[in-house]
Amino acid sequence: CRTSVSAESRESSCVSESEGNDVSTPMSGTSAQLRQVFTELDEKGEGTLNKRTLIKAIRRDKAVADLLNLPHEIRQEDGTRDAFEKTFQSIDINNDRELTWEEFRAFYKMRT
Repeated sequence: CRTSVSAESRESSCVSESEGNDVSTPMSGTSAQLRQVFTELDEKGEGTLNKRTLIKAIRRDKAVADLLNLPHEIRQEDGTRDAFEKTFQSIDINNDRELTWEEFRAFYKMRT
């Protein structure tokens, strides 16, 4: 499943690669819609997002970077990794190196 989140229209779209279904939900800031985005990013279904998963999502879909106000490319050598780390750590309230739904939602609510 691919996640596509448009910063301009605040929409989340998931296309199932095996089924070819396209499910679009406007992201007007409701918890249910934001939860759908989190669930799509949580590839393993563990209820958490780690740094690697989030970086992969940003590389795959620039709209994910826009949603989190992060650079579209994350590289060690140009300072974008530092920006990513700062943002990730600000979201990760309990410092366990994973983002829970509650942390993700709290971060998004602070931004809106």
